[in-house]
Amino acid sequence: MKRVNLFILLNNIIPTYSVGQIRGTIEENCCVLRRGVDVPSTSNRLGHWDSWYIDIYSPVSLSDIDDIIHRIRVELKEVAEIENLQSGDYYDEVLRAFSNTMMIRIPNIY
Repeated sequence: MKRVNLFILLNNIIPTYSVGQIRGTIEENCCVLRRGVDVPSTSNRLGHWDSWYIDIYSPVSLSDIDDIIHRIRVELKEVAEIENLQSGDYYDEVLRAFSNTMMIRIPNIY
């Protein structure tokens, strides 16, 4: 799936940004979309999969993070495999927000 298509799907759920677009502190629930790195020995590319990370942020609470994760899973269930939550719950002192990271795989035929 092209980055722009995934970006549009996510942006319908929550404001979505690309890597490097967030400056300062997080002031609203949002997420950052970034492409996963392919390691040749374990690459999904050979199987025609694209790996993506979705970093989810909330200045309010971990409950908001849980709600966003659920909405993303529901929205993407037809086009993506939800791999796992990568980071567990975390509070970023610099961004002043709670965060968690999801990894998804999408067939690159979409």
